[in-house]
Amino acid sequence: MRMSRKLWLLLSVSLIFISVKLLFSCTFGNPSEEGETTISGTMSMNSGGAPLARASALTPLAGHKLHCWTVTGTHVEETGVSDSNGHVSLTLKVKNPTFSCNIMNPSNQVIADLNFADTSGNSGASVHTTGDIPLGPITVFPTGTATAIIPPNASIPGGGGPTCQNITDPWTNGQGTASGTYSYDPVTHILTLNTTTYNFQCYGPPPGSWQIPILLTATTLRMGSMVFTRTSSDPNSVVGSWTATEPNDTGGNATIYMTMGADGKMSFLSCNASCVNLHTTHYFSSSDYGLDTYVGDDFHRATSVTISGPGLTGTVNLVWDDGEWFLDDGYLGVTPPSVGSQYAITIYDAQGTHNATAGIRGYVNTAPVCINPPDSSSATSPVLFQWGAVSDPDFLDYDLWIDYESGTDFDRFDNLINNSQSVVMPMDHYYWGLSVEYTYGSGEIECGYFQVH
Repeated sequence: MRMSRKLWLLLSVSLIFISVKLLFSCTFGNPSEEGETTISGTMSMNSGGAPLARASALTPLAGHKLHCWTVTGTHVEETGVSDSNGHVSLTLKVKNPTFSCNIMNPSNQVIADLNFADTSGNSGASVHTTGDIPLGPITVFPTGTATAIIPPNASIPGGGGPTCQNITDPWTNGQGTASGTYSYDPVTHILTLNTTTYNFQCYGPPPGSWQIPILLTATTLRMGSMVFTRTSSDPNSVVGSWTATEPNDTGGNATIYMTMGADGKMSFLSCNASCVNLHTTHYFSSSDYGLDTYVGDDFHRATSVTISGPGLTGTVNLVWDDGEWFLDDGYLGVTPPSVGSQYAITIYDAQGTHNATAGIRGYVNTAPVCINPPDSSSATSPVLFQWGAVSDPDFLDYDLWIDYESGTDFDRFDNLINNSQSVVMPMDHYYWGLSVEYTYGSGEIECGYFQVH
Protein backbone atom coordinates (compact mmCIF):
# COMPACT_ATOMS: atom_id res chain seq x y z
CA MET A 1 0.00 0.00 0.00
CA ARG A 2 1.65 3.18 -1.12
CA MET A 3 -1.04 5.66 -0.98
CA SER A 4 0.76 8.59 0.10
CA ARG A 5 3.98 7.19 -1.06
CA LYS A 6 3.58 7.52 -1.58
CA LEU A 7 0.92 10.88 -2.48
CA TRP A 8 -0.68 14.70 -2.22
CA LEU A 9 1.72 22.57 -1.76
CA LEU A 10 4.55 34.68 -0.99
CA LEU A 11 6.44 37.02 -1.07
CA SER A 12 4.52 40.17 -0.08
CA VAL A 13 2.70 42.10 -2.74
CA SER A 14 4.47 45.26 -1.61
CA LEU A 15 7.78 43.69 -2.67
CA ILE A 16 6.37 43.02 -6.09
CA PHE A 17 4.96 46.50 -6.48
CA ILE A 18 8.29 48.11 -5.59
CA SER A 19 10.13 45.80 -8.02
CA VAL A 20 7.62 46.79 -10.67
CA LYS A 21 8.04 50.53 -10.11
CA LEU A 22 11.78 50.15 -10.54
CA LEU A 23 11.94 47.56 -13.25
CA PHE A 24 8.72 46.86 -15.03
CA SER A 25 8.37 47.59 -18.69
CA CYS A 26 6.69 45.48 -21.34
CA THR A 27 5.65 45.72 -24.91
CA PHE A 28 3.01 43.56 -26.47
CA GLY A 29 4.48 41.84 -29.55
CA ASN A 30 2.76 40.28 -32.48
CA PRO A 31 0.31 37.55 -31.53
CA SER A 32 1.53 33.97 -31.84
CA GLU A 33 0.25 31.52 -34.36
CA GLU A 34 -3.16 29.95 -33.72
CA GLY A 35 -2.91 27.43 -30.85
CA GLU A 36 0.33 28.86 -29.43
CA THR A 37 1.14 31.11 -26.47
CA THR A 38 4.46 32.91 -26.05
CA ILE A 39 5.73 33.62 -22.53
CA SER A 40 8.58 36.10 -22.17
CA GLY A 41 10.40 38.12 -19.56
CA THR A 42 13.78 39.26 -18.29
CA MET A 43 15.25 37.25 -15.44
CA SER A 44 17.54 38.77 -12.83
CA MET A 45 18.84 37.72 -9.43
CA ASN A 46 18.40 39.89 -6.38
CA SER A 47 22.05 39.28 -5.57
CA GLY A 48 22.00 41.08 -2.27
CA GLY A 49 19.08 39.01 -1.00
CA ALA A 50 17.37 42.17 0.21
CA PRO A 51 13.59 41.90 0.41
CA LEU A 52 13.25 45.27 -1.34
CA ALA A 53 15.35 45.01 -4.47
CA ARG A 54 17.22 48.03 -5.78
CA ALA A 55 18.06 48.13 -9.46
CA SER A 56 21.78 48.10 -8.57
CA ALA A 57 21.28 44.84 -6.62
CA LEU A 58 19.88 42.98 -9.62
CA THR A 59 22.14 40.80 -11.78
CA PRO A 60 20.90 39.50 -15.16
CA LEU A 61 20.60 35.71 -15.19
CA ALA A 62 22.32 34.63 -18.41
CA GLY A 63 22.04 31.01 -19.55
CA HIS A 64 19.31 30.26 -17.04
CA LYS A 65 16.05 28.60 -18.00
CA LEU A 66 12.39 29.47 -17.69
CA HIS A 67 10.44 26.20 -17.54
CA CYS A 68 6.64 26.40 -17.85
CA TRP A 69 3.90 23.76 -18.01
CA THR A 70 0.11 23.67 -18.26
CA VAL A 71 -1.86 22.83 -15.12
CA THR A 72 -5.23 22.32 -16.83
CA GLY A 73 -6.17 20.47 -20.00
CA THR A 74 -3.56 18.60 -22.04
CA HIS A 75 -0.14 18.56 -20.37
CA VAL A 76 2.31 20.72 -22.31
CA GLU A 77 5.68 21.98 -21.10
CA GLU A 78 8.48 24.00 -22.68
CA THR A 79 11.79 25.54 -21.62
CA GLY A 80 13.45 28.75 -22.79
CA VAL A 81 17.10 29.76 -22.23
CA SER A 82 17.95 33.35 -21.32
CA ASP A 83 20.45 35.44 -23.28
CA SER A 84 23.30 37.51 -21.86
CA ASN A 85 20.83 40.17 -20.69
CA GLY A 86 18.55 37.65 -18.97
CA HIS A 87 15.84 37.90 -21.63
CA VAL A 88 14.00 34.64 -22.16
CA SER A 89 11.10 33.47 -24.29
CA LEU A 90 9.30 30.19 -24.84
CA THR A 91 6.18 29.08 -26.69
CA LEU A 92 3.61 26.66 -25.31
CA LYS A 93 1.81 24.76 -28.07
CA VAL A 94 -1.60 25.56 -26.65
CA LYS A 95 -4.01 28.48 -26.81
CA ASN A 96 -5.13 30.42 -23.71
CA PRO A 97 -3.45 28.13 -21.16
CA THR A 98 -3.34 28.07 -17.40
CA PHE A 99 0.26 27.38 -16.48
CA SER A 100 2.97 27.43 -13.81
CA CYS A 101 6.72 28.05 -14.14
CA ASN A 102 9.99 27.62 -12.34
CA ILE A 103 13.53 28.87 -12.88
CA MET A 104 16.45 26.50 -13.52
CA ASN A 105 20.16 27.22 -13.53
CA PRO A 106 22.42 26.21 -16.47
CA SER A 107 22.81 22.75 -14.86
CA ASN A 108 19.03 22.20 -15.03
CA GLN A 109 18.59 22.46 -11.27
CA VAL A 110 15.43 24.22 -10.10
CA ILE A 111 16.45 27.33 -8.13
CA ALA A 112 13.08 29.06 -7.74
CA ASP A 113 9.34 28.68 -8.27
CA LEU A 114 7.72 31.59 -10.08
CA ASN A 115 5.03 33.36 -8.10
CA PHE A 116 2.65 35.51 -10.19
CA ALA A 117 0.84 38.62 -8.95
CA ASP A 118 -1.66 41.07 -10.39
CA THR A 119 -2.17 44.74 -9.59
CA SER A 120 -5.18 43.96 -7.36
CA GLY A 121 -3.10 42.18 -4.76
CA ASN A 122 -3.84 38.60 -5.84
CA SER A 123 -0.95 36.16 -6.18
CA GLY A 124 -0.53 32.49 -6.95
CA ALA A 125 1.60 29.73 -8.40
CA SER A 126 -0.31 29.62 -11.69
CA VAL A 127 -1.72 32.11 -14.19
CA HIS A 128 -4.35 32.02 -16.94
CA THR A 129 -3.80 34.04 -20.09
CA THR A 130 -5.88 34.89 -23.16
CA GLY A 131 -2.92 35.53 -25.44
CA ASP A 132 0.81 36.00 -25.36
CA ILE A 133 2.07 36.99 -21.93
CA PRO A 134 5.05 39.36 -21.61
CA LEU A 135 5.96 39.21 -17.91
CA GLY A 136 8.55 41.95 -17.97
CA PRO A 137 10.96 41.65 -15.00
CA ILE A 138 11.22 38.22 -13.37
CA THR A 139 13.04 38.74 -10.07
CA VAL A 140 14.69 35.67 -8.53
CA PHE A 141 15.60 35.56 -4.84
CA PRO A 142 18.21 33.33 -3.16
CA THR A 143 15.45 32.01 -0.89
CA GLY A 144 14.08 29.92 -3.78
CA THR A 145 11.27 32.17 -4.94
CA ALA A 146 10.78 34.36 -8.00
CA THR A 147 8.16 37.04 -8.69
CA ALA A 148 6.58 38.57 -11.78
CA ILE A 149 3.65 40.88 -12.44
CA ILE A 150 1.12 39.63 -14.98
CA PRO A 151 -0.20 41.87 -17.80
CA PRO A 152 -3.90 42.87 -18.17
CA ASN A 153 -4.73 39.91 -20.45
CA ALA A 154 -3.83 37.41 -17.68
CA SER A 155 -5.40 36.52 -14.33
CA ILE A 156 -4.69 34.52 -11.19
CA PRO A 157 -7.08 31.50 -11.10
CA GLY A 158 -9.40 31.82 -8.14
CA GLY A 159 -7.84 35.15 -7.19
CA GLY A 160 -4.72 33.43 -5.83
CA GLY A 161 -4.11 30.86 -3.14
CA PRO A 162 -1.31 28.96 -1.39
CA THR A 163 2.04 28.73 -3.16
CA CYS A 164 5.11 26.57 -2.69
CA GLN A 165 8.35 28.12 -1.47
CA ASN A 166 11.99 27.00 -1.69
CA ILE A 167 11.41 24.20 -4.19
CA THR A 168 14.88 22.95 -5.20
CA ASP A 169 14.59 19.45 -6.70
CA PRO A 170 11.60 17.74 -8.35
CA TRP A 171 12.51 14.35 -6.86
CA THR A 172 13.07 15.26 -3.22
CA ASN A 173 11.53 18.70 -2.75
CA GLY A 174 9.01 19.12 -5.53
CA GLN A 175 5.68 20.72 -6.31
CA GLY A 176 2.60 19.01 -7.73
CA THR A 177 -0.83 20.16 -8.86
CA ALA A 178 -4.02 18.34 -9.85
CA SER A 179 -7.65 19.24 -10.36
CA GLY A 180 -10.97 17.72 -11.37
CA THR A 181 -14.28 16.81 -9.77
CA TYR A 182 -15.37 14.75 -6.78
CA SER A 183 -18.32 13.14 -5.05
CA TYR A 184 -18.74 11.87 -1.50
CA ASP A 185 -21.11 9.27 -0.07
CA PRO A 186 -21.61 9.96 3.67
CA VAL A 187 -23.19 6.52 4.14
CA THR A 188 -20.32 4.42 2.78
CA HIS A 189 -17.70 7.10 3.57
CA ILE A 190 -16.31 6.69 0.05
CA LEU A 191 -14.70 9.71 -1.60
CA THR A 192 -14.58 9.49 -5.40
CA LEU A 193 -12.05 11.72 -7.18
CA ASN A 194 -12.13 12.30 -10.93
CA THR A 195 -8.74 13.79 -11.79
CA THR A 196 -8.72 15.59 -15.13
CA THR A 197 -5.48 17.63 -14.90
CA TYR A 198 -2.32 16.30 -13.33
CA ASN A 199 1.21 17.63 -12.93
CA PHE A 200 2.85 15.61 -10.16
CA GLN A 201 6.32 14.14 -10.45
CA CYS A 202 5.06 11.29 -8.29
CA TYR A 203 2.37 10.01 -5.94
CA GLY A 204 -0.37 12.54 -6.64
CA PRO A 205 -4.06 11.76 -7.09
CA PRO A 206 -3.83 9.64 -10.25
CA PRO A 207 -5.50 10.69 -13.50
CA GLY A 208 -8.92 9.18 -13.98
CA SER A 209 -11.51 8.10 -11.43
CA TRP A 210 -10.60 6.44 -8.14
CA GLN A 211 -12.24 5.76 -4.82
CA ILE A 212 -10.91 5.79 -1.30
CA PRO A 213 -12.53 5.26 2.10
CA ILE A 214 -12.09 8.25 4.41
CA LEU A 215 -12.76 9.10 8.04
CA LEU A 216 -14.50 12.47 8.28
CA THR A 217 -15.28 14.79 11.19
CA ALA A 218 -16.20 18.46 11.39
CA THR A 219 -12.51 19.44 11.32
CA THR A 220 -10.53 16.41 10.05
CA LEU A 221 -10.45 14.13 7.03
CA ARG A 222 -8.26 11.03 7.09
CA MET A 223 -7.22 9.73 3.68
CA GLY A 224 -4.69 6.92 3.85
CA SER A 225 -1.72 8.21 5.81
CA MET A 226 -2.78 11.84 5.52
CA VAL A 227 -4.90 13.67 8.06
CA PHE A 228 -6.30 16.90 6.60
CA THR A 229 -7.71 19.70 8.74
CA ARG A 230 -10.14 22.57 8.05
CA THR A 231 -12.15 25.09 10.01
CA SER A 232 -15.17 23.46 11.62
CA SER A 233 -17.92 22.55 9.17
CA ASP A 234 -20.61 19.96 8.42
CA PRO A 235 -19.24 16.55 9.55
CA ASN A 236 -21.12 14.89 6.69
CA SER A 237 -19.69 17.14 3.96
CA VAL A 238 -16.14 17.30 2.58
CA VAL A 239 -16.61 20.86 1.24
CA GLY A 240 -13.83 23.14 2.44
CA SER A 241 -10.17 24.10 2.21
CA TRP A 242 -8.06 21.31 3.71
CA THR A 243 -4.39 21.17 4.70
CA ALA A 244 -2.21 18.20 5.64
CA THR A 245 1.47 17.68 6.40
CA GLU A 246 3.46 14.46 6.04
CA PRO A 247 7.06 13.65 6.98
CA ASN A 248 9.42 13.01 4.06
CA ASP A 249 11.94 10.20 4.31
CA THR A 250 14.43 12.62 2.73
CA GLY A 251 13.83 15.18 5.49
CA GLY A 252 11.33 17.90 6.26
CA ASN A 253 7.60 17.74 5.70
CA ALA A 254 5.39 17.83 2.65
CA THR A 255 2.38 20.16 2.79
CA ILE A 256 -0.72 19.24 0.82
CA TYR A 257 -3.52 21.71 0.12
CA MET A 258 -6.84 20.17 -0.96
CA THR A 259 -9.85 22.25 -1.95
CA MET A 260 -13.30 20.68 -2.23
CA GLY A 261 -15.81 23.13 -3.68
CA ALA A 262 -19.55 23.17 -3.18
CA ASP A 263 -19.80 22.95 -6.99
CA GLY A 264 -18.20 19.48 -6.99
CA LYS A 265 -14.79 20.67 -8.20
CA MET A 266 -11.55 19.78 -6.42
CA SER A 267 -7.90 20.78 -6.61
CA PHE A 268 -4.61 19.69 -5.02
CA LEU A 269 -1.33 21.49 -4.44
CA SER A 270 1.59 19.60 -2.92
CA CYS A 271 4.71 21.44 -1.69
CA ASN A 272 8.09 20.02 -0.64
CA ALA A 273 6.97 16.62 -1.88
CA SER A 274 9.52 13.78 -1.97
CA CYS A 275 9.34 10.87 -4.39
CA VAL A 276 11.73 8.77 -2.25
CA ASN A 277 10.22 6.37 0.29
CA LEU A 278 11.86 3.86 2.62
CA HIS A 279 9.56 1.24 4.11
CA THR A 280 10.64 -1.36 6.65
CA THR A 281 8.91 -4.73 6.96
CA HIS A 282 8.95 -7.02 9.99
CA TYR A 283 8.07 -10.60 9.05
CA PHE A 284 6.91 -11.93 12.40
CA SER A 285 6.47 -15.51 11.22
CA SER A 286 10.19 -15.77 10.35
CA SER A 287 11.56 -12.96 12.59
CA ASP A 288 13.19 -11.32 9.56
CA TYR A 289 13.39 -7.65 8.61
CA GLY A 290 13.30 -6.20 5.12
CA LEU A 291 13.67 -2.80 3.48
CA ASP A 292 11.40 -1.77 0.63
CA THR A 293 12.50 1.27 -1.38
CA TYR A 294 10.20 3.18 -3.70
CA VAL A 295 10.91 6.17 -5.93
CA GLY A 296 7.76 7.47 -7.60
CA ASP A 297 8.10 8.44 -11.27
CA ASP A 298 4.65 8.97 -12.77
CA PHE A 299 5.96 10.05 -16.19
CA HIS A 300 8.97 7.66 -16.28
CA ARG A 301 11.40 10.58 -16.43
CA ALA A 302 14.26 8.76 -14.69
CA THR A 303 16.53 6.39 -16.60
CA SER A 304 17.83 4.52 -13.54
CA VAL A 305 17.78 4.65 -9.73
CA THR A 306 20.22 3.10 -7.22
CA ILE A 307 20.41 2.70 -3.44
CA SER A 308 23.21 1.82 -1.02
CA GLY A 309 23.42 1.70 2.75
CA PRO A 310 23.41 -0.45 5.92
CA GLY A 311 22.40 -4.07 5.39
CA LEU A 312 22.55 -3.89 1.59
CA THR A 313 25.35 -5.43 -0.43
CA GLY A 314 27.03 -2.67 -2.43
CA THR A 315 24.96 -0.47 -4.71
CA VAL A 316 21.62 -1.98 -5.70
CA ASN A 317 19.62 -1.05 -8.81
CA LEU A 318 15.93 -0.37 -8.37
CA VAL A 319 13.51 -1.86 -10.91
CA TRP A 320 10.99 0.18 -12.90
CA ASP A 321 7.35 -0.90 -12.90
CA ASP A 322 4.01 0.87 -13.19
CA GLY A 323 4.88 4.43 -12.18
CA GLU A 324 7.72 3.85 -9.77
CA TRP A 325 11.18 2.42 -9.20
CA PHE A 326 11.32 -0.17 -6.44
CA LEU A 327 13.41 -2.59 -4.43
CA ASP A 328 11.19 -5.09 -2.64
CA ASP A 329 12.38 -7.12 0.31
CA GLY A 330 15.92 -5.84 0.61
CA TYR A 331 16.99 -8.35 3.29
CA LEU A 332 18.25 -6.75 6.51
CA GLY A 333 18.56 -9.96 8.61
CA VAL A 334 17.04 -10.85 11.97
CA THR A 335 18.40 -7.81 13.84
CA PRO A 336 16.04 -4.82 13.97
CA PRO A 337 17.20 -1.94 11.75
CA SER A 338 18.50 1.16 13.49
CA VAL A 339 16.09 4.07 13.38
CA GLY A 340 17.84 6.94 11.64
CA SER A 341 20.05 4.71 9.48
CA GLN A 342 20.83 6.62 6.28
CA TYR A 343 20.66 5.33 2.71
CA ALA A 344 22.01 7.01 -0.41
CA ILE A 345 19.61 7.14 -3.36
CA THR A 346 20.80 8.34 -6.76
CA ILE A 347 18.32 9.24 -9.50
CA TYR A 348 19.46 9.69 -13.10
CA ASP A 349 17.30 11.60 -15.57
CA ALA A 350 17.65 13.85 -18.62
CA GLN A 351 18.59 16.80 -16.38
CA GLY A 352 21.51 14.93 -14.79
CA THR A 353 22.12 13.24 -11.45
CA HIS A 354 20.02 13.81 -8.35
CA ASN A 355 21.45 12.64 -5.02
CA ALA A 356 19.22 12.08 -2.01
CA THR A 357 19.69 10.74 1.50
CA ALA A 358 16.79 8.98 3.18
CA GLY A 359 16.55 7.62 6.68
CA ILE A 360 14.66 4.79 8.38
CA ARG A 361 11.94 6.36 10.53
CA GLY A 362 10.86 3.24 12.39
CA TYR A 363 9.85 -0.42 12.30
CA VAL A 364 6.91 -2.42 13.61
CA ASN A 365 7.72 -4.36 16.77
CA THR A 366 4.23 -5.56 17.76
CA ALA A 367 2.76 -8.44 15.77
CA PRO A 368 -0.78 -8.24 14.40
CA VAL A 369 -3.23 -10.39 16.37
CA CYS A 370 -5.11 -13.01 14.30
CA ILE A 371 -8.54 -13.86 15.73
CA ASN A 372 -10.83 -15.56 13.21
CA PRO A 373 -10.73 -18.05 11.60
CA PRO A 374 -8.38 -19.80 14.03
CA ASP A 375 -5.53 -21.96 12.72
CA SER A 376 -6.57 -25.49 11.64
CA SER A 377 -10.28 -24.66 11.82
CA SER A 378 -13.33 -25.07 9.64
CA ALA A 379 -15.65 -22.32 8.46
CA THR A 380 -18.70 -21.74 6.32
CA SER A 381 -19.11 -19.09 3.66
CA PRO A 382 -19.22 -16.15 4.01
CA VAL A 383 -16.15 -16.27 6.23
CA LEU A 384 -15.76 -13.46 8.74
CA PHE A 385 -12.07 -12.57 9.11
CA GLN A 386 -11.23 -10.74 12.32
CA TRP A 387 -8.04 -9.44 13.91
CA GLY A 388 -6.95 -7.21 16.76
CA ALA A 389 -7.49 -3.49 16.29
CA VAL A 390 -4.47 -1.17 16.28
CA SER A 391 -4.46 2.17 18.06
CA ASP A 392 -1.37 4.14 17.08
CA PRO A 393 -0.91 7.64 15.60
CA ASP A 394 1.28 6.20 12.82
CA PHE A 395 -1.22 3.47 11.89
CA LEU A 396 -2.55 3.58 8.32
CA ASP A 397 -4.58 0.48 7.49
CA TYR A 398 -4.71 -3.29 7.21
CA ASP A 399 -4.04 -5.59 4.25
CA LEU A 400 -5.71 -9.03 4.30
CA TRP A 401 -4.42 -11.81 2.04
CA ILE A 402 -5.97 -15.21 1.35
CA ASP A 403 -4.22 -18.02 -0.57
CA TYR A 404 -5.31 -21.45 -1.67
CA GLU A 405 -3.56 -24.33 0.07
CA SER A 406 -1.51 -24.78 -3.14
CA GLY A 407 -0.03 -21.31 -2.59
CA THR A 408 -1.81 -19.53 -5.43
CA ASP A 409 -3.67 -16.31 -4.67
CA PHE A 410 -7.35 -16.40 -3.84
CA ASP A 411 -7.94 -12.73 -2.98
CA ARG A 412 -6.41 -9.70 -1.31
CA PHE A 413 -8.08 -6.79 0.43
CA ASP A 414 -5.93 -3.68 0.82
CA ASN A 415 -6.42 -0.39 2.64
CA LEU A 416 -8.92 -1.76 5.16
CA ILE A 417 -9.73 0.63 7.98
CA ASN A 418 -11.84 -1.71 10.12
CA ASN A 419 -10.43 -4.86 11.75
CA SER A 420 -12.82 -7.31 10.07
CA GLN A 421 -13.81 -8.38 6.58
CA SER A 422 -16.54 -10.74 5.38
CA VAL A 423 -15.60 -12.82 2.30
CA VAL A 424 -17.71 -15.17 0.19
CA MET A 425 -15.59 -18.26 -0.51
CA PRO A 426 -16.08 -21.60 -2.26
CA MET A 427 -15.39 -24.89 -0.47
CA ASP A 428 -11.63 -25.43 -0.40
CA HIS A 429 -8.52 -25.25 1.82
CA TYR A 430 -6.83 -21.90 2.48
CA TYR A 431 -4.15 -19.94 4.30
CA TRP A 432 -4.61 -16.36 5.43
CA GLY A 433 -2.49 -13.59 6.83
CA LEU A 434 -2.30 -9.92 7.71
CA SER A 435 -0.16 -6.89 7.11
CA VAL A 436 -0.58 -3.90 9.38
CA GLU A 437 0.62 -0.70 7.69
CA TYR A 438 2.19 2.26 9.45
CA THR A 439 3.61 5.47 8.00
CA TYR A 440 7.16 4.10 8.26
CA GLY A 441 6.71 0.36 7.68
CA SER A 442 4.58 -2.72 8.07
CA GLY A 443 4.30 -5.86 10.18
CA GLU A 444 3.27 -9.10 8.49
CA ILE A 445 2.13 -12.40 9.95
CA GLU A 446 0.76 -15.70 8.65
CA CYS A 447 -2.42 -16.35 10.60
CA GLY A 448 -2.99 -19.98 9.74
CA TYR A 449 -4.78 -22.68 7.77
CA PHE A 450 -8.53 -23.23 7.51
CA GLN A 451 -11.11 -25.13 5.47
CA VAL A 452 -14.37 -23.87 4.02
CA HIS A 453 -16.99 -26.60 3.90
